[in-house]
Amino acid sequence: MFELPSIPTDTSPEVRSQMIDLLRAMPLEKKLMRAAELSSFLKAFIESDIRANFPLESNNQIKKRLAFRLYGKEVGEQVARYLGE
Repeated sequence: MFELPSIPTDTSPEVRSQMIDLLRAMPLEKKLMRAAELSSFLKAFIESDIRANFPLESNNQIKKRLAFRLYGKEVGEQVARYLGE
């Protein structure tokens, strides 16, 4: 059986099975909303980490660093060019 790595391994097998059943039964729209919420949370979390580590940087520099962290070098470089280096 396929193992979902995002479900904690300290959860009992019965509860884990119930969690998987609930996720499978969830309507697609709700799954998409959950994914968007998680994506927004992750972006805010990473931006907060960048700001904590680089408190004197401008908003544009924060956006550049965020693009590099979220999307990698190629997109990060495009964002840097767009925002000005």
